[in-house]
Amino acid sequence: MDHHHPVPPAQPPSVPETPGGGMEMDMSMQWNWATRHFMVVFESWHVRTPLDFCLTVLTVYLLALGLERLYAARARIDHAMSTPERKRAASLQNHGHTHVHAATSTARRASPDGTDTAILIAGDELDGDRSHAVRSSSPAAPPALTSRALYWRTFLMAVTYFLSAFMMLVLMTFNGWLILAATAGAATGFHLFRSPGFLDLERHCD
Repeated sequence: MDHHHPVPPAQPPSVPETPGGGMEMDMSMQWNWATRHFMVVFESWHVRTPLDFCLTVLTVYLLALGLERLYAARARIDHAMSTPERKRAASLQNHGHTHVHAATSTARRASPDGTDTAILIAGDELDGDRSHAVRSSSPAAPPALTSRALYWRTFLMAVTYFLSAFMMLVLMTFNGWLILAATAGAATGFHLFRSPGFLDLERHCD
């Protein structure tokens, strides 16, 4: 004789709760526009209220702005390393062209009767100055930085790398609002700190 045992009804999956009694919050792996009940990077960084959400958006905006500021600081150091050598090479090259013109004119005035002699003298001066101009236009080694400047440059690189990795973790929430906040902060920082005038050290120092 068959015995039929009643099958218990299926229970809906229970929602895990946090020790405080609220809903468990986790990082979403899909694009979302959540404003509450999500986690950012750390377990303690939970967005529960509208105030938490506003503070989180502001924090991400400032982090992206600060990252652009660090990029600009590194660019200024690199610009300071290369600018003096570029100006020196351009000055030597311009001086060489001026000297060539002066030597040619002097040679022709010194030998009004013999044009062949004047051309020969000008050619000799031109060859010498041309080789000098070629040497001056060749890329020169960047100026040496002090030990303190080298350590500061390395420190900026390390902080920039860490903050870049941290921002990547923030954006892995796939939250559209946080991505927009990071984009706005980066755009603002780029406009303020990465403009051509910002790299002109002499303009800022004067």
